[in-house]
Amino acid sequence: MPDHHPQHPPAWQTAACRVRRAAAGVLLVAACAPSALAATPGAHTHPRRPRAHVSVIGGTQAAPGTWPFMAFVANLQSSTACSGTVVSAMLVLTAAHCAEDISNGTTAPAAAFRVVTGALDWSNNSSGQVLSVSRVLIDPTFDAATLDNDAALLVLAAPTQAPAIRLAGPSETSQLTPGTPAEIAGWGYTYGSETTPPASLYWASTAVQSTAYCTRQETLDGVLYDPAENICAVDDPSFAVAACHGDSGGPLVATAADGAPVEIGITSHGDPNCNAAYPSVFTRADSVSGWVSQWISQTPAPAALTPTRGYGATASTPAATPSPLAPSTTGASPVTPPRSRLAPPGAGAFAGATTQRGGRLALTVQSALVRAIRISFALRCGRTTRAHLREIASTAVPLTLARRAWRFTDAFTDHRGWRYTIDGRFSSATRAAGTLTVRTRNGACSVRDVRWSARASHH
Repeated sequence: MPDHHPQHPPAWQTAACRVRRAAAGVLLVAACAPSALAATPGAHTHPRRPRAHVSVIGGTQAAPGTWPFMAFVANLQSSTACSGTVVSAMLVLTAAHCAEDISNGTTAPAAAFRVVTGALDWSNNSSGQVLSVSRVLIDPTFDAATLDNDAALLVLAAPTQAPAIRLAGPSETSQLTPGTPAEIAGWGYTYGSETTPPASLYWASTAVQSTAYCTRQETLDGVLYDPAENICAVDDPSFAVAACHGDSGGPLVATAADGAPVEIGITSHGDPNCNAAYPSVFTRADSVSGWVSQWISQTPAPAALTPTRGYGATASTPAATPSPLAPSTTGASPVTPPRSRLAPPGAGAFAGATTQRGGRLALTVQSALVRAIRISFALRCGRTTRAHLREIASTAVPLTLARRAWRFTDAFTDHRGWRYTIDGRFSSATRAAGTLTVRTRNGACSVRDVRWSARASHH
């Protein structure tokens, strides 16, 4: 992962897919929206620039009757596509970065999505269902800077007939044991330089890796790896299998004790070139299963709805049947999202890395204030790089709650006249991320928008 900054996609080409690298040096992969879906009612006829989103390198085309719980997710507004899984008749699970623009935190409108279920080939008009989406739900603990808890739910406008896959729960950690065989699937690229994603689903076998291995591989690229929320997989010793552009939101599937498939991970990010020598990283299903279960219980399938089959029309709700998410007119309470109150960061030290090689940043938090900032960074001066420098600033910057995170901004000038700007967000009580900019007095040397992330070291 050599580039840790966003990369602007190339000029649009029909049926081509575009790629963008996201925060913390990770690759989010996006396939272009399929032309068959672009012809559905309400679709945009002119493609727009796609968002960053992750098919299977070294994979095999899925055989009829397999992977019945898979869902193809198309965003017609941004002309991008992802993969996903059916977790109930009314809900499809995918990656949060497939539904949110991570550069500004904007969630894509529900009307932009079309979901195909019950079809291994989304271009086959004779099978499957094309379903509209009535609501987009981003996991409230999703951190766009670190991609922790990279999960989202799409509430379908009508129920799917496809079966649901079960998510691993917190008590099923045995499925995360290093060496556990697992399988990945998706509609993404089958090789890194591919320009047109396949219409058919591909899958491949891989294996769960140890926390030490995953941490080491991510740390080499200046990325903090949180084993409480992520797992990684590699098909060691072959190193021929990886997730690629278009697979984001798809599953990492293991076999439960009863022989049934169980989703243990959600495809999140990986190597920018889909190099199978590097691990594919997945959001742990058990870390989001509680949130998913809440929404499953609150979003039952209306008995009066019959899904529409085929690609000639989009499934819709009959006028006589109110949506389960609409306000009730009979006195019953409307469906409301699960409450999630973000706790402020605890008092103590936070330490982590920047996307510069060897760069470090640490914070001290006390009484909802950032009390001290310690920085290690390298200045760029023309074509040369100065050795890592250290700066300690005593400050008292308040934390404010905005857009699902506790945020702060600090700007100060040191005794040399160098100007520092630090932005940060605490997406939980134990995690923080942001950007750092440093500029010398004459402007000859600088550090520009270097991303950092940090975790609580003690309280």
